[in-house]
Parts: sequence; structure tokens; C-alpha cells
Amino acid sequence: MEKLELIYQAQKEISVLSGIIELLGWDEETNLPEDALEGRAEQVKLIEVLIHRNFLSARLWYAVNKALPTTKKDALVLKELKREISKQRRIPQILVEEIAHQEIICRKLWKDARAAKDASLFLPGLKRMIKLKRRYAQLVMSGSDNYSALLSEFEPGIDSSRLDKIFSRLRDELLSIKEAIAQREYIDLKTDRSMHKKLVKDIVYSMGIEKRRLVFGVSMHPFSTQISRNDVRITTRLNDSVDILFDAMHEAGHALYDLNLPKEYLHTVLFSGSSIGLHESQSTLWEIFIGKSMMFWQDYYKQYKQVLKQPCSLDAFMKNMHSVGKPLKRLDADILNYCLHILIRYEIERDLILGKIDVSDISRLWKERMKDYIGVVPENDAEGFLQDIHWADGDFGYFPTYLIGLMYAAQIFEKMQKDIPEFENCIRRHEFHPIKDWLAKNIHSYGKTLSSEKIIMKATGNGLSPEPLLRQIKRLVS
Repeated sequence: MEKLELIYQAQKEISVLSGIIELLGWDEETNLPEDALEGRAEQVKLIEVLIHRNFLSARLWYAVNKALPTTKKDALVLKELKREISKQRRIPQILVEEIAHQEIICRKLWKDARAAKDASLFLPGLKRMIKLKRRYAQLVMSGSDNYSALLSEFEPGIDSSRLDKIFSRLRDELLSIKEAIAQREYIDLKTDRSMHKKLVKDIVYSMGIEKRRLVFGVSMHPFSTQISRNDVRITTRLNDSVDILFDAMHEAGHALYDLNLPKEYLHTVLFSGSSIGLHESQSTLWEIFIGKSMMFWQDYYKQYKQVLKQPCSLDAFMKNMHSVGKPLKRLDADILNYCLHILIRYEIERDLILGKIDVSDISRLWKERMKDYIGVVPENDAEGFLQDIHWADGDFGYFPTYLIGLMYAAQIFEKMQKDIPEFENCIRRHEFHPIKDWLAKNIHSYGKTLSSEKIIMKATGNGLSPEPLLRQIKRLVS
């Protein structure tokens, strides 16, 4: 077999196995019987090991080092594949197995602890997960601090020292904005669930996702996943809140990115979003800058009001949507407090991984920062640090990508306003194809062939910057 043929065949096997992992994850969150968790852990662990072994194949390593690219595609694939294999070769199989198994166990402990409002049920599992992730970090990026190594898994090219500077400015500015405006508590408006479900699906389809490529589901924590090129799945929470619409638009933004990846890189290491931060920019762009804009609701609200159990005027609806209060939970927060929630978890998880604090300190620190940043103290850990699943998944370094994504989204939104004719009317009429096409051309079409910051630079003319986000937040909450 020719070297390049072997390389592409090996990547296809890895890609298909990765899709199976995603399918098992979808099933675990939406359908898995409670007593089946241990069996699922064994299934996931086996496939993770198979993926790891494929990356470590001596034949593949030899081919990657000896193959001569004949096209630009070959050159880009070989460069990224060599980087990925080099990383995988530093990770022992036993560590891959331990992390995969611990993820399943921790998710169960997290769910139990959250239901019982008792963090002590989760902390022993979390402590072991942190130990495993520190070991992983030391192996994948020697010479870097452990947190930057884990951050690079999600946002290559950005380290914690750079984030600390950007986030410090954002924190100070956000707290200053919050102090200067009149705060009012958000009212969680309720809907007729069955009627709302239909409207939510209609909005998602209007964003440009074909019905034959999408499945909806319900989970404790909303998420999106791609099983294969034409198979994306999104979930929302199961409740009556208007926020279900924004959950769906957020996850559908992720799905659109996945569905618009460049076909020529299918089943290669470049068939993915450039980074988690850029992926998050696509979800928050639709959820916040489009879905929570007056443009979106100006004509649509008359229809939407019919699903509200307590209808109100459009002006009252919009004021409530952008109320800046004291939300306990990130997913219920306005954009300003959403950013502050991210900063709280970033600061705590960074110090956990760097060994500056212990898991026994989390509850106290969370309450202190919630009081200082948000202005409220959670009564229990279910309202506190147990509200998000990321640590149970071992995803340390993931959370700051939400804020990176918001910064990218604000930059993209401001550029689209200039580039797309009648941009506001497109949103007002829910004719989203010009927006989808702009994103496909300027963001999605690159896959992982360029870094996120290079893609943003080409699309907007600037690298990562907090200034557009600060401008948009002031506009939305004033």
C-alpha cells in the first residue's frame, strides 16, 4: 500500500471510531439506563484504546515521516497528523484507559452529587481526575505549565498568561459596567411546552439545518455532537422556560459549523473546527447576538407571544431578556453575568490544576467569588460549582473557550453588519441564508487548516480582542 493511501485509510478508521465514541456519549446522556453505566465505561474505554493504538501504529508513524505530499491538502494533513501522533506517542495506553474510565465514573458521581446537593459525593472522584489530568498535561506539553498544556487541547496557540491579561481587563470592565447600570432580576417566563417545542424546531430549521441531518434530544445539560458528516445531534433541557429556544439556537450554531466543514478533508485530522473557542463563537453568535436582538424579535414576537403562559409587551420581553441581575446559574445568566460566571470557574480550575488550591477549597472559593462578582451566594453546591458538567468530563481548559468564543462572536457580528447587505432586515425577516453563507465562506470552510486566530484575522481584520465584546455588552444591557 502506498504511504499516502495508508495514511488516509488510518485516519478514516480513527474518524469512524471517534464517531462511535460520540454516539455512545449521546446515548449515555439521553437514553442510557442508570445501571448500565459500568458497561458503558468499558465500551468507551475499549474504543479510546483502539483510537490510541491506531495513532501509535508503527506503520503509520513510518508513513507519515516518509511520505511525500503531492498536493496542498497532503501537506496540511501530514503536518497536523504528525503533530497529533507525536502527542499521542507521549501518552501511555494505561493513562488513556484510566482517564476514559474516570470520565464515566465522575459523570455518575457528579449527577448524584448534584441531585443530593452534596459535593462530598463528587470530590473524591474529582480529585483523582485532577491527578490524572495533571499527569496528562506534563506528558503532552513539557516545559509549559500544566494549565496551559490542557488549554492548548481546546485552544491551540493561547496560553494562560495571555488569557490572564485579557480576562483581567474584561473582569474589571464588566464589574464597572455592572455597577453603573440599574440591576433588575430576570423573570423566567414560562411557555406551553408542546407549542414551544414546535416553534423551537422551526427556528433551528430556519437557521439552515436540513431536517434529514439533525436529531433533537433532551438532557440535563444541553449539548451538540457530530456522529458523522451528515449526522448532528443537539439537546435542550426539559422544562417550560423561554430559555429552551436559546439553548437550541446555541447548539444549532455548533451543528451548522460541523455540517459546513470542508468535504475534501472528511475523515482526516483537519475535518473539525479550528478550536473550541471558534466553535463557541458560532453558538453564541446565534444565541446572543442574533437570537437575543431586537431585530430577531421585532416581527416574530407577535407569533411567539402565543406560547407564553403570561404574555407581555415586546418592550417588557426585551427588557427582561437583558436584565442584569444576580443569577446563580451560568445558563440562566444575562450576557454580562455569563462572562463573570466563566471567569469564576476559570480562576478556580486554573488554580486547581496548578496545585494552588485543593478540591476541599472549591465550595468556599466559589461562594466568595459569586458574592464579589455576581452579588449572590449559592445556598448549596448544586447551585454552585456543580451546575456544570465539565470537570466531571475532565475538561479542564475548556471553560475559558466560552469567553474566547464570545469575543470572536462579537468581532464576527460587527464584521457581518458591514459585509451583508440589509443585514438587519435578514434577521428581522428570519431569512438567515446570507448569514449562513457568510459564515460558511469566512469561518467554516477552513476546517482545521488554519488556527482560529488566523481565521478571525482573515475574516475581520483583527486578532482576538475584548473591545468588540465590551461594546456589544454595553449596547445590550444599557
